[in-house]
Amino acid sequence: MHPCEALETAKEMPLAEAVKIRTVVLSKGIWERLQVCPETLEVLAENGIEVEVLQTEMAVERFNNLREGVPVGGLFHSTC
Repeated sequence: MHPCEALETAKEMPLAEAVKIRTVVLSKGIWERLQVCPETLEVLAENGIEVEVLQTEMAVERFNNLREGVPVGGLFHSTC
């Protein structure tokens, strides 16, 4: 399933209720070749979830720093 196709599923439930996270850290890959669908960013923003999109190593560091104080989720690409 393409990541943007998963958007329809996310729209069917109140995301803020489904997850307790307030921040999501997403990675663009080691060489920053990956992108995040604009629709994904919109759904997260509409549900009051802050999003940070960073290079993978920076994303992992940021996630580790955030998890000490706030409910945070992350998705990290390690191969590209």
